[in-house]
Amino acid sequence: MNKVLFFIFLFFISCNIVSSKQELQQNEDSNQSDCIIPKEILDYLYLHPDEFKLIHLDEELDIIKNDISDGICPTICFGDFNQNGKEDAGIILKYKKYKNEDHPNYVFPFLVIFNDYKEQLDPIVIYKTGDYKEEPIKTVVYDQFENKLFSYIKKGEVCNKEVIDIVIPEKSSFFVYWNAQKSQYEYLNYLDDNICDRVSKIEIDTHWFGHYTLSMDYGKLDEFSSMFISYDIVINQDSCIFSGVGYQTYFTYLCRVQENKDELYLIYLNTIDGDGFTNHSDMGTIATIIKSGQQYYIESTIIADKNWEYNKKILLDKIKE
Repeated sequence: MNKVLFFIFLFFISCNIVSSKQELQQNEDSNQSDCIIPKEILDYLYLHPDEFKLIHLDEELDIIKNDISDGICPTICFGDFNQNGKEDAGIILKYKKYKNEDHPNYVFPFLVIFNDYKEQLDPIVIYKTGDYKEEPIKTVVYDQFENKLFSYIKKGEVCNKEVIDIVIPEKSSFFVYWNAQKSQYEYLNYLDDNICDRVSKIEIDTHWFGHYTLSMDYGKLDEFSSMFISYDIVINQDSCIFSGVGYQTYFTYLCRVQENKDELYLIYLNTIDGDGFTNHSDMGTIATIIKSGQQYYIESTIIADKNWEYNKKILLDKIKE
């Protein structure tokens, strides 16, 4: 009997939680069908009321609603913003933990990004960076301090990369992009100089730039074929491409790089080409290039030495470009 009452009690608690979530979205989000917040994110917000509050669209977008195109949700957008092949979500939320001394009681709206939100929930609150870092108000979302937003967001594209546009009607627009070298989001104006260089440029010592090659011969598989694999790594100021072709191997990856003294880490970003069987997307750092004197070596979880042992230091051939 006690067990039955216990399960009935749990059932009513679960129903109340679901009802509360629905009420939260209905009352605080809006009645706009284009602004559906994924369940994963809505669950997170429900469990963290001390951090975030949803935007009430009907009230807070009143002054710019005529500038927003039909079919666009002005407070949430989706894309592969951190360039790892998985969907991310950017959403405007009231962020309760930010305090401004000139407006101590005001809860500012912030852009919050959930990278890979279908797999994990780790919100990134976006602050102004670079030339705009020292401005007194740190949020990248513009408003009128009276619960009235004066900007909205949508997915954009800059130099072949998906970004989040912050649109300010009748003014210049800004955007937030993923800086792969720093592993963080940054903030730029579309009118800033050389935005493609700033969005795409790899900031490492130039001695790493070049074309690296490696040929591994593991002997004959049978009398008709051999086990041979060739690897190529091309690093320049715009990109890092790592490819392999040969015995049970066929891939081309876009990587980001991270420099640490005499080591350069190659971190998986996206698959450009492949056979569907070779998949290293969940490995993070897939190789390390090591400089020793004038020579370069590689250690990798996906490259074996001639004894089929991985993570062994192997000499690379480098062609300067």
